[in-house]
Amino acid sequence: MNYSTRSFITSEKVVPSFEKDLSIILKNDGFAFTITSTKNEFLTFGDFQIEGSPNMTEAIAIVKQVFADNSILLFGFHSARLVVETEQFVWIPDSLYQEGNDRMALAAVCPIPIGKSVLNYHNDQIQARIVFTADNAWVSAFKIAIPGIKITCQYAALLNEYSVLQSDLKSILLVQVRDGISDFIVLCNKKLQLCNTYSCANFDEAVYHALNLTSQLHLGEAEMELWLCGDVNREQFTQARRFFSKVNLYKGRPLQFGNPDMYTIHTHRIASILG
Repeated sequence: MNYSTRSFITSEKVVPSFEKDLSIILKNDGFAFTITSTKNEFLTFGDFQIEGSPNMTEAIAIVKQVFADNSILLFGFHSARLVVETEQFVWIPDSLYQEGNDRMALAAVCPIPIGKSVLNYHNDQIQARIVFTADNAWVSAFKIAIPGIKITCQYAALLNEYSVLQSDLKSILLVQVRDGISDFIVLCNKKLQLCNTYSCANFDEAVYHALNLTSQLHLGEAEMELWLCGDVNREQFTQARRFFSKVNLYKGRPLQFGNPDMYTIHTHRIASILG
């Protein structure tokens, strides 16, 4: 099974593997990855499309081939993580979480599709664990190809130290726009108020849901900020500013670019990798 390269940009700077962090986001039609240094330097970005639904053996071969073709070794990283895009999840506070009951807890709130693994990830910022589904073949492939890789999902990646700390000063409505759906996270006083995914055929519907949540949760439009990330362009950003007085693009942690071409990458589109 072949793959196609949507984008690949790298820096010529030589950095030892043990000073590199690898972050991969698994999407519905492929995967993308960033390699950054422990000094917050943006070294490499790649985005690859995969057709069809490969089995585990095929997925392993694809992962190894993508990295080999781009002369990237799959070991020795300072850290490595896989961010899974999922719509089946549940947050469980530490005080209520029971080890070994992940599948039962998730099945109580949503159906678990065939071929999906049930995983969990602890979020230190809000003292809770998110239980979520992920494609079994791809997760197994990355675990085998990159031993020791940590698995998380987009909600936990976006709900990081920076976003939680910022919510101590104001309410934050973070919207990650994806193809046909959007992820919504509401933070107030360093606490998670809402985390959900809604079907959004276009950006207008994402704005509608954002306005609805602002009203339902009594966020107070004057005291809150709308953060956008994902597949957002300039026109959509301008459109959002017609409805919200404070709109920002969430770009993940600040990074230094080692290649001028990297400035052409819309980092808000890969915020869940950089978060």
